[in-house]
Amino acid sequence: MLPSFFGSHHMNTQRQIPSDLPTLHVLVVDADEAARSACVEIAETLGYKAEGIAKLDRVASTLVRFPTDIILVDLPSRGGASLELVAEIHMLFPRVAIIAMAPLNSASMALAAMHRGAADYLNKPFSLDELASALEPSRAATPRRRLLFRRAATPPR
Repeated sequence: MLPSFFGSHHMNTQRQIPSDLPTLHVLVVDADEAARSACVEIAETLGYKAEGIAKLDRVASTLVRFPTDIILVDLPSRGGASLELVAEIHMLFPRVAIIAMAPLNSASMALAAMHRGAADYLNKPFSLDELASALEPSRAATPRRRLLFRRAATPPR
């Protein structure tokens, strides 16, 4: 399925995570089943635990049952509810890294997502390596976020 969605571009499989690092969880939110399935498959190939959902209104319940470190969220051409979702996730789950997937030629939509709390964005369609590159900074930042959160939650002695 991956070659049909992303063309004949082959992914560099050297980017898989070392086994001594904790497995991070990726949630893919995209109404397009082919795109969603491809992103989930790529994330799993890169060593993430991944789940995909189609509907924005299922994000909150999914975050409760599927501990999530990174969310890939599709921003349709009009944005609206997706941009509001980015802001809501950022407010309610500040430790979750949000990567917005915006249509090509929609720099304003990607910028709006960044202003609402997205850590990064990808222009659709994107290559396998572009997705892997977008996930890597979130992987590096997430363990630090967890450590800082634990330190902040620990009362001083």
